Amino acid sequence: MGEAPQDLQEATPEDLQRRIQAFRQRQETGTPGFGRALALVMTLGVSLVAVMYGAYFLGGLLKAHTGAAWAMPVSLLLGAAAAGWVGYLLIRPLLREDS
Repeated sequence: MGEAPQDLQEATPEDLQRRIQAFRQRQETGTPGFGRALALVMTLGVSLVAVMYGAYFLGGLLKAHTGAAWAMPVSLLLGAAAAGWVGYLLIRPLLREDS
């Protein structure tokens, strides 16, 4: 393998121990900010797409079966409400995490 960086070669054992402890603490607690925001956005996006696709599909089936003009808009409105609720249920544990 390659050589260690110069600052690690000259570091005392106490310095190395402090760096290792800081690294372990970051690994245990995670880094707040971008990672958490990305998890929230991805969770909401996936739930929105999945539920709205299902609502669109069911609305199309209902319209094809009944021929009613109201079937698609009503289905999409109900799908939007369901997507909001599913998204809330999915991100609730993420919102409760200690920052």
